[in-house]
Amino acid sequence: MKKNQTDRLTVQHIKSKGVEGIFGDAAQSHDASVNEVSKIVFKILQNSYKALSFRYRQKIEKKEINEKLNAIDKRLGITLFVKNSSIKPDGGIIEVKDKEDQWRIILVSEAKHQGNDIENIKHGVLVGKNNDQDLT
Repeated sequence: MKKNQTDRLTVQHIKSKGVEGIFGDAAQSHDASVNEVSKIVFKILQNSYKALSFRYRQKIEKKEINEKLNAIDKRLGITLFVKNSSIKPDGGIIEVKDKEDQWRIILVSEAKHQGNDIENIKHGVLVGKNNDQDLT
């Protein structure tokens, strides 16, 4: 049987003791730094473009996303399985108000630090199906 990403991730998940290893100290630190950087970007935008209005949000409701999609195309944004569900990206959401007084998302930042990527990069370990992919 060929080794695929699912097999590799399963082995990695078992080796790292599940969530404890995948969402360890390094991953939590990475999440926090992404949040800090997003807030810095938000302040820079506010200071650099004083004529514009910006807002920072921690989350966006899926209902809102569906409404926007449906306004663009009636075939989209029809089904919402959990009425109060939302998306909460690690770095939050930055929006700017346009000429029509509508908020437009300009940045969504999400941290992804899982498994051994940092260690592999530090040690020059190649990954992928043929062990020929550089992570940097």
